[in-house]
Amino acid sequence: MKAVLLAAGKGERLFPITKTIPKPMIQICGKPILEYIISELTKLGFDELCIVIGENSYSISEYFGNGKNFGAKIQYMIQKNPHGTANALLYAAEFVKNDPFLVYLSDTIILPSLKKYLQNMVDDKSEISILSSKILESDFMQVGNIEVDSDMVTNFNEKSSLSKSNLGWAGLAFFKNNFIFQLIKELKPSFRGEYEIPDAINKSIKIKKFVRNHLCEKFIDSGTKAGLLQFTQHILKEHKPKSKTQVNSVHITETVYLGKDCLVGKDVKLGPFVSIGDSVEIQENTSINNSLIFDKQKIKANQIISNSILFNNEILKNE
Repeated sequence: MKAVLLAAGKGERLFPITKTIPKPMIQICGKPILEYIISELTKLGFDELCIVIGENSYSISEYFGNGKNFGAKIQYMIQKNPHGTANALLYAAEFVKNDPFLVYLSDTIILPSLKKYLQNMVDDKSEISILSSKILESDFMQVGNIEVDSDMVTNFNEKSSLSKSNLGWAGLAFFKNNFIFQLIKELKPSFRGEYEIPDAINKSIKIKKFVRNHLCEKFIDSGTKAGLLQFTQHILKEHKPKSKTQVNSVHITETVYLGKDCLVGKDVKLGPFVSIGDSVEIQENTSINNSLIFDKQKIKANQIISNSILFNNEILKNE
């Protein structure tokens, strides 16, 4: 089966990190976010992938190559100008042809697992199946909002405070065929000046296409600092990755990952929920919990780091 992964966004909510690292390539416990997504998709039978990347995202194609090492056939399309998710999807039209296909925003992970919901989306008779979860009103401006009547989608708002629904789009949609591409070509820019997938789906509803909503328990949007920390917790709890640096005389809980060539001083406490990159130095009498530490960081002695991201030796608080 085919899947289109949209990975061309600038990731502005994660600046300054994403000024140098594409959002899907942010590493958690030694692997980029996108690798976790691809691994789950291939296990579920999606072994033909098209990844739409931005002009400054060549590290994605360099890392994954043709996909052979990741159990898939991967091809890449470059979205030359960031004109929105629907515009990015349009680049995959030749890859899709007229086959059924999944669209996946590459900064999202579904809890407890995608397997629980994806088969229902594939088996559904509707032309489009989308996945959502209940969200807080404070998150309406962060994700697309879905209005339903008996599980059928009646309206899809893109990051709007005007939504009448508490259902947030989980970043997945399954299409039975390729009619959506013609509708995208007919779209006008949204109020944000972009061509949006929700607008294309609304256009589908207007021409009497059946769009069914499927509910998931929860999803994580890793496009924010809070989302990155939630993603880190999930990987540490569910995947239990093995550390690559072994240290003595350090108090470490189970939910801690240490990358290669790390130096850890005396009386250091790590955990719970800490992902530490490669070549990180942690000086003595330091405590770290619920945090994501990038490669090559130097953490001075006598600090307490909590609920934070450490990048370029700067602590980015989750606020």
